[in-house]
Amino acid sequence: MKLSKNTMSSLVTLVLLGSLIGTFAWELVEQLLSFAGWDLRLRLGPLGFDARVIAVTVIVNPGTLLGVAFGIRSFRAV
Repeated sequence: MKLSKNTMSSLVTLVLLGSLIGTFAWELVEQLLSFAGWDLRLRLGPLGFDARVIAVTVIVNPGTLLGVAFGIRSFRAV
């Protein structure tokens, strides 16, 4: 799909959904590896924005970046 004003929301949705799924999948892999005896903690954060009224924070891990890449690739494939 080509990027235009009409398809921008689709790109943002796919990237956000991909990053969310990638983050949770990486966290699940980390938990499974910790049960197996391997201690693997690759994360950055929390990164966020705080305006006293509302605060948004995100913990970024390699799954987040893989999910963003998958979202962009999915957008191009459609």
